[in-house]
Amino acid sequence: MEKVYLLLEAVGAGSALESLGLGAGAGSISQMLFVLLGALFVFLYGMTLGKTRAFISLLAIYIAFVFDAVFPYLGELYQISGLPYPMYFLRTGLFLLVYLLICIAMNRSFLKVRFSLKDFSFFGVILVNILQAGLLTSILISFVPTEVGEGWLGGFYIYFGNPQALFVWVMLPLLMIPSFKRRKEKTEE
Repeated sequence: MEKVYLLLEAVGAGSALESLGLGAGAGSISQMLFVLLGALFVFLYGMTLGKTRAFISLLAIYIAFVFDAVFPYLGELYQISGLPYPMYFLRTGLFLLVYLLICIAMNRSFLKVRFSLKDFSFFGVILVNILQAGLLTSILISFVPTEVGEGWLGGFYIYFGNPQALFVWVMLPLLMIPSFKRRKEKTEE
């Protein structure tokens, strides 16, 4: 991995990596791998999910996030479960379960046809999936203690882990929704 860093530095990307906290140290190799694997995951996920399902999945993230915010029985559920793990494991698992159930329900409902994005561009699909992955990462990192999140994300914690970052990731997809509709209206004219 050091060779990859040296190659990136040779083409002038080294200073950009260092500004993100990804120097040539041992910790930076795992962080760089995290970024590269994350980018690969978003690309492959976006291509396999498709346009309409990506949008439905994004909507399901919002619904699961609202469920998490208003679910009043997390403490009681944790006590009943007797899990030997911290509560954030239960919260994360419950969030992911609700998200999965909502995705399944919405993909089998009339909403799949209603939210069809037939005229959506390739770039638009990638953008929706980046926003979806960023929102999901930010929500999940918000469940864990700060020191755990910083340990997992390193220098990227500031982009996903603090309350301001969560707010930005929640708002970005909402700001992009009007652009989805405009593209369709332009093709109808």
